[in-house]
Amino acid sequence: MTKSFTTITALALLASGAIAQQTSKPATDQPGQSPLAGPSVQRKGSQPAKTLVERDFEGKIKKIDVPPPEAAARLLDLDEAARKKIDDIITQRHAILDKIVADNLRLIVELAGARESGNREDAARLLAELTEQAQPLRDLGPLQRQIQGALTKEQVDQFVKLTQEYTNALVEEAQAEAKKTGADFKMREFIRSQILAAVGGEVRRSYERVVGQRAADFEALLKSLNLSQEQESKIRRIAADSFQKTYGKESPAERARVIALVFRELDEGQRKSLLKQFAGAPDKKDGKGPSPARPSVPVEPPSKDK
Repeated sequence: MTKSFTTITALALLASGAIAQQTSKPATDQPGQSPLAGPSVQRKGSQPAKTLVERDFEGKIKKIDVPPPEAAARLLDLDEAARKKIDDIITQRHAILDKIVADNLRLIVELAGARESGNREDAARLLAELTEQAQPLRDLGPLQRQIQGALTKEQVDQFVKLTQEYTNALVEEAQAEAKKTGADFKMREFIRSQILAAVGGEVRRSYERVVGQRAADFEALLKSLNLSQEQESKIRRIAADSFQKTYGKESPAERARVIALVFRELDEGQRKSLLKQFAGAPDKKDGKGPSPARPSVPVEPPSKDK
């Protein structure tokens, strides 16, 4: 199992809390480059229908790639002020989730490992600890409620209609599939599965935001050094081992250790190229170049193949 998938699976276990409320319940269970500039979920045509429900060639509902409330907000006709409020809400939630993921990578992986191995005692302990770490996100309340607070009554009605229509369509499709196969349809289990899928998607995107730029920087560095296949393999292993040891929180001493190991694998020209890049790299805190005593190198996140 990949480390990235492990991360997603573990944090998705928090879905029983307020994070889960990002996903709308069916109407029978529920009473009445900005984030909103993402991929459109509208149908093609001169006058796209206001709906989140789209189907593929087989008639299956296309799953949207963001929480239903966020996708629904994209379809509303909002003025600049309202759109900015919702952008700010989504951006704030992303920042909080990104911090939870970045600060708890080790805990998340350990939790997933405990569950996969069937160690319920450790899983319960780790889940309780992780749930406590996610308190800042739960304090915000459900995403749907936050977005509704930025809308007019008419917009709220349209917003709720969009999310309920999408969720009800998923329920109807799942019920039809269960009937076709002769299986029992259990609403509670279905809702839970949808919650886990939605939260898992959110955590996956958070993970990509947290480590994505570092991975891109690392790939660019490797390419710039014109490494042999053997050199590249060894350096990737050095970086991956360091990441798995520190989960992205390497100390200055660890960075220096990694640099020393990498230098051993380089020829003279490659070392000069690497030092030149260090000299021109901005420091994250003050914008200045890193001190020679505190070398910095992008550390490779676990690859999708590991």
